[in-house]
Amino acid sequence: MTRNLLNKSLRTYTIYFTLIFLGVAPIFYFLTQALYIDNTDESLQIEKQQFFKYNLPYLTAEDIPIWNNYNAKINIAKANSKSSEGIKNSYYFNKIEGENEIYRELISPIKIEGKDYQLSIKTSMIEAEDLIISVVILFLILFMILLIGFLVITKRLTRKLWTPFHKTIRQLEEFEIDKNLDFKSEETDIKEFKQLNESIEKLIARNIVIYKNQREFIENAAHELQTPIAVLQGKIDVLMQQDQLTESQIKIYNVINESLASFNRLNKNLLLLSKIEKNIAVPNEDVKVNEAIKEQLSFFEEQSQQKHISIEFVESAEINLHTNKAFLDVLISNMLMNAIRHNVADGII
Repeated sequence: MTRNLLNKSLRTYTIYFTLIFLGVAPIFYFLTQALYIDNTDESLQIEKQQFFKYNLPYLTAEDIPIWNNYNAKINIAKANSKSSEGIKNSYYFNKIEGENEIYRELISPIKIEGKDYQLSIKTSMIEAEDLIISVVILFLILFMILLIGFLVITKRLTRKLWTPFHKTIRQLEEFEIDKNLDFKSEETDIKEFKQLNESIEKLIARNIVIYKNQREFIENAAHELQTPIAVLQGKIDVLMQQDQLTESQIKIYNVINESLASFNRLNKNLLLLSKIEKNIAVPNEDVKVNEAIKEQLSFFEEQSQQKHISIEFVESAEINLHTNKAFLDVLISNMLMNAIRHNVADGII
């Protein structure tokens, strides 16, 4: 299963940010809560110092009920053996809400008129919890905005950066060495893509040179072979006209003549391919299809016999075409070759 490089990298980034989010979110929550509690404790200590400085020296035992009646936040009660100085979380019943609420409470022993009392300074943590949750939610929203923004920007930026690469790929897909003898890659200022384009251009240039050399060699070889083929054909014709030839010699000459004719057709096909590659128009002529098939059958007779395949040729009409004789010979040859190659034992064509 293949994957798009951009999608694969974005998937990796998404997984990474998700793991970071799952790890950072609870840490951020508890850290914010700890900082708020620390700040609350500091505020309680300041209120305690202010009470000791401005209120405690002037309070009497008779003032305690009045003080408690008008100060819900700071309360003075009789000391007990369980009370000790410190700050803790406490729960008090809220008559308005009708439920217990959490408070941060400072406990400190005090003396009023020589008697031991317990000072309690408390502040509600409900607002703190709401504030912490709001901050965490705000943090999560900000984090998601950053994540989405990062993914969108990365996707668009990466697409823009990879545009030269995709254009080069399209050029390679459309490039045909026998038609486009020039390859010019997309200009880019990205070092890696520039190196890739330069390597591709060098590779294609080398292959074009090889292709041209091969084409020239085939053309030259086909032209050079015309003369010796004509000479051999003439010599065989001379030998065939001699008297006193035995039957076995005649068969040998016929096999040589057929092989030479096949070689001659192959040479003509090479010349024809060379003309096609140069966009030179190939000549058409009136061709008797029946005769063309018979010529090919004589050539494939030995191959069919080796595989014990019998060939039956039935003529119901004479077929004439105005076409290129070499193309027709290639077509018939390929059909007969495939019919023999892919046939069954003792088969029939």
